[in-house]
Amino acid sequence: MMALPLEVKDTLDEIGAFIEYWGFRRVDGSVWTLIYLSARPLSGQEIADLLGLSKGMVSLAINQLLAYRVIRETHRGAGRSIYYDSAENLEKVIFDVLKNRESRMLKKIVGATRQLKVRSQKEDFSKNFSEKRIHSLVKLTENGQKLFQLILTLGKLKA
Repeated sequence: MMALPLEVKDTLDEIGAFIEYWGFRRVDGSVWTLIYLSARPLSGQEIADLLGLSKGMVSLAINQLLAYRVIRETHRGAGRSIYYDSAENLEKVIFDVLKNRESRMLKKIVGATRQLKVRSQKEDFSKNFSEKRIHSLVKLTENGQKLFQLILTLGKLKA
């Protein structure tokens, strides 16, 4: 197996850092980028060798990437080797990740702020918390959720 050129390593590192910023593991970004850039499907062992990672760490990354459908199994090689390639429609994949992950987060945030508003209306929170700001926070989160849904809808139309 060839050694990765410095520019490829830098790209893997930078995309890994970006992916980590969004709450995923850096290794997930590096593994995905390597698979995406590869001219052919790669096995888990090849990925581990190229990145200098343990098979276990690569396996965890592959399982995460499969769960989000950003990679797919292409075929099985000799023995138990499974080969992976990147999903074809990256825009759809990104929107699916956003829809599944960020939508759930926003739903929880909106639910929590609504519950806070309900409780604040039943009990006197005014001593410690601003009723006006509680209502403002509920509106902010609800509007944020609506905006996010609009972005997803526009992205789906474009894809």
